[in-house]
Amino acid sequence: MNVKEYIASGILELYVSGALSEKEMVEVSTMIERYPEVRQEVEEIEKTLLKFFAKQTPEDKSANLKENILKNITADIKKDEAKVIPIQQTEPKTKKRSLLVAASIGLLLCSLFGNFLLYTSLKNTQKSLSETQKRLRTLEFEGLEITEKASFYEKKYSEIRTQFKAIRDPQFKTIVLSGQKVSPNSKAVVYWNAEKQTVFIDANQLPPPPPNKAYQLWSLKLEPLTPKDAGIVEGYVLGEDNFFQLKNVKNAEAFAITLEPAGGSINPTLEQLYVMGTL
Repeated sequence: MNVKEYIASGILELYVSGALSEKEMVEVSTMIERYPEVRQEVEEIEKTLLKFFAKQTPEDKSANLKENILKNITADIKKDEAKVIPIQQTEPKTKKRSLLVAASIGLLLCSLFGNFLLYTSLKNTQKSLSETQKRLRTLEFEGLEITEKASFYEKKYSEIRTQFKAIRDPQFKTIVLSGQKVSPNSKAVVYWNAEKQTVFIDANQLPPPPPNKAYQLWSLKLEPLTPKDAGIVEGYVLGEDNFFQLKNVKNAEAFAITLEPAGGSINPTLEQLYVMGTL
């Protein structure tokens, strides 16, 4: 077989465009495997088509692409025919083959363009779906956060209502603890029900405790000075409602708060006396 004639027959263009029958496609595949020249020509055809698409502008990629391609190819064929001197009797066959090749190329380009549009549409759909799913996951996460916060604040509000309801009892005494030498501007308020021995403390006007430190409340008997642990202020958060219920206190003449190591101390550290107040 004359490989050059086989390449010039136009069958390779039809092969690339997918316009051959199954049997013909198998035959061409065999030729590609057997002859490097045929393989090279097929690769060149594919490269040419890819370059063609790469150069297209958005205006070119319109609904009239097929018509425009066929017009351009037909114009190129007529231009080439005008340069050829018809000296052989095989001209009609050559013209027929040229038109067939042109038609196959046009068919291929339209097919590739359709596939390109389908692929682009699919990618855009996948991207949109991915973004939607991501947004849904974000909204779901935000919804869980809102639910958790709502539950937390509902519980906190319920606790505060219970606490304020308790301290409205006329039996509660209010003891203002004033700032001492180590922290003159500090202040705290103790609410104590001597009968029920219940103690609440408003610690909002205390500075945040340093790391690994905690405030500790002491109930005091003054003569002689006898301190007794009344509980540790745990969970202090700057800007939050630092209102706590501490240990029950049976007898007291005064209350004081010192800064102690986290976990509290057996005896108060007087050098870290922040606030104190008497009944």
